[in-house]
Amino acid sequence: MRNHNWIIGIGLIALMLAGAVPVRAQIVYGQPAAGGLRVNYCRWTVESENIKEKIGQFTVPLNAFVPLKDNLEARLFVAEASNSLKTDAETYSLSGLSDIRLQLNQSLAEDHVLFSLGLNLPTGKKALNLSEERLVAEYLAYDFLTFPLRRLGEGFGLNATAGVAGASGATRYGIAATAQLNGAYEAFDGLGDYNPGEMFSLNAGLDTRGDRMNFLADMSFSTYAVDKLEDRKVFRQSRVFDIHAGTTYHRETMTISGDARYFVRGRNTTYDTTAAETIRDQLKIYGNEFFTSLAMAWSSASGSWHAGPLLEYRIIGGNEYDFGSSHTIAAGIEYGCKLGRTANLGLGVKYFTGQADDGRYDLSGFQLSLGLGTTL
Repeated sequence: MRNHNWIIGIGLIALMLAGAVPVRAQIVYGQPAAGGLRVNYCRWTVESENIKEKIGQFTVPLNAFVPLKDNLEARLFVAEASNSLKTDAETYSLSGLSDIRLQLNQSLAEDHVLFSLGLNLPTGKKALNLSEERLVAEYLAYDFLTFPLRRLGEGFGLNATAGVAGASGATRYGIAATAQLNGAYEAFDGLGDYNPGEMFSLNAGLDTRGDRMNFLADMSFSTYAVDKLEDRKVFRQSRVFDIHAGTTYHRETMTISGDARYFVRGRNTTYDTTAAETIRDQLKIYGNEFFTSLAMAWSSASGSWHAGPLLEYRIIGGNEYDFGSSHTIAAGIEYGCKLGRTANLGLGVKYFTGQADDGRYDLSGFQLSLGLGTTL
């Protein structure tokens, strides 16, 4: 697999950044201060006629929520990660702390207007060495493998969101715009400072609540400026159109929820830095992607515990670097319970199976999780 060079050089950095999920603003009236710790272990095996390689990730993410005053809240995220890649010949590792992400959310006009400001503090591991850590980072960037954390450190970042919301009966709706500025940082040792391009996105959504059934839908469009290496144009991420819908059905002590998401991705632009930054090619690195999930949960009459199975299906179209389509199926069980009045415990196990590159690679994996949360 590591000899399959459809992801090389600067494109790898962009893929790592593309896996990032922004912190979303959320104001909940009367929500107390809370903290959560969730331990995850994820392991994948990739096999073909010539190789059998295993990639594992152990993460300990920490989330915190603090209400500062009415309609103003702060959120924090940081994680420690340990990754390992085992091949037929050697074992490679990549471990360290992630960046710290802070988010301030403010709602005004009886929650009809929302402002959010986020910071990415560059505390995570950067300047990865090319001989060992780059190989692990390459596997973390593969879109057909699922990991809780795809990259560790990057540069200082700033994002701002402004949105408006309204309601009509049981239906709530809103629209928001987000701008994100990214600072330069040394992604790989000796390759110079990499500066990801700025991002701008528009988001719109609605949700409606009934006696037993809830429904939500949202969509977003994101566009990116050009990435630069040592002030030279090198890469531009494709535009992304994200469509999402979900529903939940409640009945006494049973809940059924379904979710679906579709990503439409355009072509990435790669520049030739040796020829006055001319465009070398415009090809898709990521294919379009469809994801759907179904979960059921039963709970006690008092709400002190819940448990149930889940199913997930994911399919990714082939890219334009001669890498074919991929798909994975996941099945698992989740359990949660209350520990006293202010704490809760969550357990989860998930098994993956699938194929990549039109069946050239067989995929299998599992994920174990243990979470502990508390309110103050």
